[in-house]
Amino acid sequence: MKTLIRFTCMPLGALLILGALLTLFVPEDFDVVPVDIAAIEADASSLPDQVRITGGRLYWPAATESVKEHLRTKETTSNGWFVPLISEALLATFDAAESEGRPAPVELCRVIAQLPPDAFDAFLKGAPPGLGAESESNAQPFELTGTAKPGRALPLHVKRGLEEAGSPLQIDRLVYVEHGSDVAAWQAGLGLALFGALLLGFGHRRLR
Repeated sequence: MKTLIRFTCMPLGALLILGALLTLFVPEDFDVVPVDIAAIEADASSLPDQVRITGGRLYWPAATESVKEHLRTKETTSNGWFVPLISEALLATFDAAESEGRPAPVELCRVIAQLPPDAFDAFLKGAPPGLGAESESNAQPFELTGTAKPGRALPLHVKRGLEEAGSPLQIDRLVYVEHGSDVAAWQAGLGLALFGALLLGFGHRRLR
């Protein structure tokens, strides 16, 4: 029995702890090549799962908030914001449309940023997340990092909310990115480390 413990629990525990250390201390984005938003607007078909999108601006006038209503109390809780991320060139197109009294052509957007509930308040206070530059217009400079998901995975109520600002979205040419979603890797790493430590402790105790 001790031999079984020696060659199973303890090595497995050590391997889990090693994997956890790699997860926790190796940078998540070490192999993520930054992609400019203009390149994505030209072709969004070849994006990797983990992305860092540079050169973009959050277009807050077309943002929509995802709200959850509690059945018992009828109170609402914010689940976060979904905001178009656009290039400088597309921003000029949006501004031109608004100056002529037309809705911003949100169907031209190729990236939707999924942000936490406090993102809009931070924007209004002039201390937006991301690059940290002061907000001087409705388009906030922002570097978006996280997991890219296909546009067809957008919740239906979010899609409808975004389309209220203009024409229907081109879902097949759209991705949305949950900002900072790589944080889950840290949680997984901590879980692995704890489980590995338990196995090592169990194996050591049984061998005594």
